[in-house]
Amino acid sequence: MPSNFDSQYCYSLGLNAAVLIREGVNGYMSCVKNLTDKNPSNWTAAGCPLPTMMHLERRAGKDKPVIEKALVELDGGMFKAYEAVRDKWAYLDAYSSPGPIQFKGAASDELNFMVQPPSIEALVAETKEFEALEQSGRKFARKEELLSELSQARVKEVAQIPDMFAKGEF
Repeated sequence: MPSNFDSQYCYSLGLNAAVLIREGVNGYMSCVKNLTDKNPSNWTAAGCPLPTMMHLERRAGKDKPVIEKALVELDGGMFKAYEAVRDKWAYLDAYSSPGPIQFKGAASDELNFMVQPPSIEALVAETKEFEALEQSGRKFARKEELLSELSQARVKEVAQIPDMFAKGEF
């Protein structure tokens, strides 16, 4: 199932593509900007000219215009954040499971790391917390702030037990 973000993003791309077609704009790809704003009405629809994405590549002995491959940016924020913690992640149980996709409530509109990479400082600090827990011998203990937003909401939620179960009438 697509997340709320996925649904809103794809809807925006499709609607924008339809507007580009209606306006007779050729050679443009539909794109949406300002995705870090969680409110889709603040996103900016645009058309990106295909020639600006193209470069020449030699294929089968001939130069061909192609869209450049998207490789991992070793100077990019996402890789730098991973690089700062990868040695410790090799042996630590340092992860945050968001659980299943949520469509409402806590974490339903969370941005993924491809849209908004984590800060290196926050990731290093979080990894140090996991390392401290590991060294204390409490491998499976988690501080609440290390839990995902959804998991924090679940910890705080008090389950209501139906009366028939509470009274033993089943």
